[in-house]
Amino acid sequence: MSPRSDLRQIRTDFGRPLVLAMGATIISLAALAGAFVWSWANPPLDKILGPYPEQHVTLTREVLGIDGAVYDVPLLHYPDEAVVPVTGEKCSNVPVEVKGVVGWKPVVPNDATIVVSTGVGSRQAGCTSFTFDNRVPPEVARYLSALNADGIDVSLWRITGVETPVSPSGLDQTWQTELFAVSWGSNAAEE
Repeated sequence: MSPRSDLRQIRTDFGRPLVLAMGATIISLAALAGAFVWSWANPPLDKILGPYPEQHVTLTREVLGIDGAVYDVPLLHYPDEAVVPVTGEKCSNVPVEVKGVVGWKPVVPNDATIVVSTGVGSRQAGCTSFTFDNRVPPEVARYLSALNADGIDVSLWRITGVETPVSPSGLDQTWQTELFAVSWGSNAAEE
């Protein structure tokens, strides 16, 4: 056999598999390059917000027996007092716009969170301390009235929320107040 015919035979024997292997390699490299470009253009959601430590309710604390358990909690005497003062801290890694949802969560008796507001805001980079007066919303007042009508005059609550970074986008961050009690009736009657 001549060298030329040997070369033809090699091309015939190995040419098709070699072309297929090279094609598969080129397609794999193109897919890898496409995945790299996509991940560069769509970075993963980051944890931009947080941490959000539990927020402190600045009402006078009392030791209460509720539903068979003892709690040392801040106490709101409703309806004589209608504001839950809260201090807290929220942190962000970068300046960011957020959308948020706030709710009041009955813990004892355990029930669904009552969503009371939604909105948008912004956070600066770093941590910010704040004080906020949370007025008992009408939805919660109606719930407290229904509890009172059912003979439940003390209930445990948390004010909760979720903030979602909008620009830049990122992971949700939840926050909550410490547990606090709401007592139906006059504060003056207990003194």
